[in-house]
Amino acid sequence: MSDETTTDPANARRARRVLAWTPSIFIAAQLAVGLCLDRAPLSVRFGDGVGKLAAALVGTDFMFNRLLDLGVRPKLAVIEVTPEWMAHPIPFLNGQLLRIFVWRDVIDWMPELVLGTRRTLVCARVFPVYCYRNELLTWMTGRPPPYLSGFTGGKPRPRPKPDDPVHGAHRWGRTLHGYEVSARARGILDRVLARCRDTGMECVLVAPPVASAQRAVLDGKIDAAYKSALAGLRERYGVAFYDESARLPDDAFRDSSHGNRHGGVLFSAIVADELVLPRFSSP
Repeated sequence: MSDETTTDPANARRARRVLAWTPSIFIAAQLAVGLCLDRAPLSVRFGDGVGKLAAALVGTDFMFNRLLDLGVRPKLAVIEVTPEWMAHPIPFLNGQLLRIFVWRDVIDWMPELVLGTRRTLVCARVFPVYCYRNELLTWMTGRPPPYLSGFTGGKPRPRPKPDDPVHGAHRWGRTLHGYEVSARARGILDRVLARCRDTGMECVLVAPPVASAQRAVLDGKIDAAYKSALAGLRERYGVAFYDESARLPDDAFRDSSHGNRHGGVLFSAIVADELVLPRFSSP
């Protein structure tokens, strides 16, 4: 008597069909969820952005359009411009892709997305259930999943790293090597300035302070290409440009491109006293 079990050919064929269809069904479900997320409330994928909208902060083309849709009409828009944000490809697209991009935006930005954020693109668009698992659970339950706030055992938090105004400059040097201006980034700024003009809002462009190590990276061809792109827009819309990149000393920086608390206080006073106050106190 043989111990071998005879396999039913019909069952074998059925199993092969199931295995063949499973990946297709899985991908189709992920894409369907992605389309639903495109139409879901902004609070699902970008809860922090909802808070910023409620506080009336103007940041990006996306935020600006939402503010105008809400009927907010500020008298003045102070727009931060930097060579990094105008670079091709834009180094920060992965964050926008995760927070606010829908398929329409992905298709529009595809030439730049495939150059630097391919893994994020696949995660956000092909596997959205996994990519947004924390956001979805938080949205559905009303509180972050327990594993997002791990038990510290009463241990003190590690001390913050000391300020280093050189840190990050070398990385930016690699990122911006062969710098060229992004036509899409310039198009976004063009749209923002056009909407400001159409709604009667005054705009000023501001290059924020950076440490001397960062300025050394940007000086030369990068700075010239970036300012040339801004010059055409400034002439078209008649907006002022304040280059404050060298305004603060190096001890005001946490790293090469981000100010520390002291730097934040100093630059806030500069913006308030020199950019905002004169425009609101004039007759």
